[in-house]
Amino acid sequence: MNPLLSIIVPVYNVEEYLPRCIDSVLSQTFTDFELILVDDGSLDKSGEICDEYGQKDSRIVVLHQPNKGVSAARNRGVDIARGEYITFLDSDDRIGTNTTYEENIDIIKKDLQIDILQYPVFSVSKNNKISKSIPSSQYIVGERDLFLNWYTGTLIRGYVWDKIFKRYIFEQVRFPEGMHLAEDAFCIVDFVKIIKCLYISELGHYDYFYRENAATVEYTPKKCLDSFNCKLKHFIFLCTLENVDSAKSNYFLFLYREYLNTLIAYKGKIELKKQFSFIKQHIPQWKYIKQGNSFKDILWYLCIKILGLHVYSIFYVQFILIRISMTNKLFQKGS
Repeated sequence: MNPLLSIIVPVYNVEEYLPRCIDSVLSQTFTDFELILVDDGSLDKSGEICDEYGQKDSRIVVLHQPNKGVSAARNRGVDIARGEYITFLDSDDRIGTNTTYEENIDIIKKDLQIDILQYPVFSVSKNNKISKSIPSSQYIVGERDLFLNWYTGTLIRGYVWDKIFKRYIFEQVRFPEGMHLAEDAFCIVDFVKIIKCLYISELGHYDYFYRENAATVEYTPKKCLDSFNCKLKHFIFLCTLENVDSAKSNYFLFLYREYLNTLIAYKGKIELKKQFSFIKQHIPQWKYIKQGNSFKDILWYLCIKILGLHVYSIFYVQFILIRISMTNKLFQKGS
């Protein structure tokens, strides 16, 4: 008989934290689950820890693969998942209460309109300070409201590990392999095109632990590009929705700065002509620029309007690269 819930955990070099993660699942009052541990080519003892737990509990499924990244690990878990519902857990985090799964599975089982359920997140700093994110319980329905609340993070957070999904969703969605950042957020458009209803729950919580050596901390050129591509995907979808002119205006400059940062990270040696062409075609009208933008942002728009987007881009990127070069030279002299 298939389990009701499949819990997918990508594992990579987390021997210090992995037992805490697994134990938080095994201590749940809800027991009708399979725990899929995908060892993504760990170089430490993480793979051995997975095997040890797998030998002790028949509900634990252990997979080993060469290192391919978190998206590939999640996709591998999805491929073999048997549960009616699917959820994710990062291997250096934990489920915060032992009733989190029971309380929230009970909600999604009883209310058939819910496609995805999101539960609270407690963020734990390196100094053990806790920041709680507990939006009021509510339903969010329809493509437009789902997207506007999701890509902004207003009510729906851009992660997958704080959510329980109906299985059918992943018959159509897979995580983007090869990305080093924003893998979760990249799927937001795919999710809102499929689902009808997301429910915000106030029950239980997920403990997210901030680590200085976590994958999101070191910002490489590739991560700049991944972040830009993710936000471009959001903006392209945003442009298909009706009555979102103000939102498009606010997001345009955010996206444009990501574009410039990517050019700077690659020192101008990257081809983004098609992406730039789309951005240029969707410069907001001035009447929307004045709504909700800061004085600094309005100055940016004025520079774009006076110089043109192409000239301003060249000027800005070259200015920043020259400044970085001069700073590096001064630093080398000083050392």
